[in-house]
Amino acid sequence: MSYDVRSFECRLKVFRDVLVEQVSIGILGERIIKHGARKAGFDNGFKDLISSASITIDEYFQKYRWPSTISNMLIFTTTPCEVPRRLPNDIEEFISNPRSRGTVYVAFGSIVDWTIAPPNVIKSFIEAFNSLVDYRVIWSIKIKLPKRLASHVMTISWAPQSAILHDNRTKLFFTHAGLKSVKEAICAGVPLLTIPFFADQMKNSLLAYQCGFAEIIHKRKITSTKLLSAMLQILQNDTYQQRMLSVRSIYTDRIMAPLEVETFWVERILRSKSAEVAFRIRAVEMPWIPYLWF
Repeated sequence: MSYDVRSFECRLKVFRDVLVEQVSIGILGERIIKHGARKAGFDNGFKDLISSASITIDEYFQKYRWPSTISNMLIFTTTPCEVPRRLPNDIEEFISNPRSRGTVYVAFGSIVDWTIAPPNVIKSFIEAFNSLVDYRVIWSIKIKLPKRLASHVMTISWAPQSAILHDNRTKLFFTHAGLKSVKEAICAGVPLLTIPFFADQMKNSLLAYQCGFAEIIHKRKITSTKLLSAMLQILQNDTYQQRMLSVRSIYTDRIMAPLEVETFWVERILRSKSAEVAFRIRAVEMPWIPYLWF
């Protein structure tokens, strides 16, 4: 779970990922972006927008990602941590069992389609959750499962995610590592077990792993044994929780609220007589060979 620019294997994998990204974003995504841009009254593509913008406001983790220079791309989190909400009565009653050692919350977002999951994968999840007898498992899933679940496992089609994560009985969040899910987990101080599928989920998972509050399972190497072992590794080791709380303290320690930072930069651009309010990203003009370290 690391990247070493000196490794040819790592550089080759990056080349593969960049090639896929260029096809999906550079070609297919460009058409969608231009279509939307025309509706807004201009005819710029993705590269033009990024390279010519005075500043780009993006939603991503700034406080625990790898250090980087500030240029005309300002990266920050757009929303503060939510105020914890009360759990619905049925969920409260379910997790209040005195024999439970805590709650395991399982949710893979709205895009991951369980209807096309291989039967052996679903079977592995069910077997792993059924074996987790000392905990209460809340599984957010919309399909009808082919195998009976144990009484300590609850399935719901929609879950009040923030409320569940902020409950002090929640010990683990099993997730796809989408941006919103990771942010909510950090705010709640709950360690992660991730199975990333696409987009930014791999990067989010790797950051969480390297910060010490997550473990990762490859989506093509899922077995009931691996699932159960990874969950127990986190649940029975306080180090993951401690590192997550450390990251949360850094993440929430801000001079200004994210919305105030956004407002400041927008107003600064409006006040400025020049569009050059920050250094531009020269990497946009970088040739392919040095960019890929070949």
